[in-house]
Amino acid sequence: MSTTVRIDDHSKALLKELAVAQKKTQQEILAEAIDKAWRAQLLDAGNAAYARLREDKEAWDDYQNEMKAWDCTLLDGLEGDEYPQT
Repeated sequence: MSTTVRIDDHSKALLKELAVAQKKTQQEILAEAIDKAWRAQLLDAGNAAYARLREDKEAWDDYQNEMKAWDCTLLDGLEGDEYPQT
């Protein structure tokens, strides 16, 4: 499926320059940029959710305790399995 998206001349020139420099099509460059932006938004949302959780001391303590409870399920004997204390 093909869709037309309008971009300004400056963005079009940058897109063309990136495509040439990376030896990719403009469509590939756009797809990668959109994927990168989507992933960044997802990470930002996750970070914001953890920040809100940490602001609620009781909820954060509950979360920490749950992580400690699940930690015993690893039992793989590898170092570093301990859940970090905050």
